Amino acid sequence: MTQQEMEMFQHIKETNPNITDANAWTRVGIGEQIDTMLNADPHTFDNGWTQKLVDTIVRGLQRWIERNLPQIAEMVRNALQHVLENIGPWIQRGIEWLWETLTDWL
Repeated sequence: MTQQEMEMFQHIKETNPNITDANAWTRVGIGEQIDTMLNADPHTFDNGWTQKLVDTIVRGLQRWIERNLPQIAEMVRNALQHVLENIGPWIQRGIEWLWETLTDWL
């Protein structure tokens, strides 16, 4: 874990006192994936939240979790598989659907 990732985890825990550690780490991982994508291409989100974009974020998150937090990888894998299977409805409801789904599964 980087210092920035640890600080983000602490911030999420402090601002969301009822959040589980697994959910907080998942949020850190999502943020890391989005930052990586924006650093590579600042126009990443210019066309909105497409199915391909969500798929890329979710798969990148899974790799990040497996590399950094193997102890929760299986639990998160199940939640992320659920997300991938339901991308269509997610795009219609927006980014909140992703947070709700991960929160419900974790």
